[in-house]
Amino acid sequence: YFGAIGAILYNDPADYAPFGTTSDQVYDQKWFMPPSGTQRGTSYNSKGDPLTPIYPSTGSIIFQQ
Repeated sequence: YFGAIGAILYNDPADYAPFGTTSDQVYDQKWFMPPSGTQRGTSYNSKGDPLTPIYPSTGSIIFQQ
């Protein structure tokens, strides 16, 4: 579709930054990524949210278990 041969996935610093996510509290000012924080997940290649297949994720949708 887009001619891409790869993708780089980044973790959200908010998930791993113990000191906060302001510019003075994250890399390169402070260490914030633990060794277990590397991205090892997969991407979801379908329509909708993974917990609500085919439908958007809104407050009124019932999630799959």
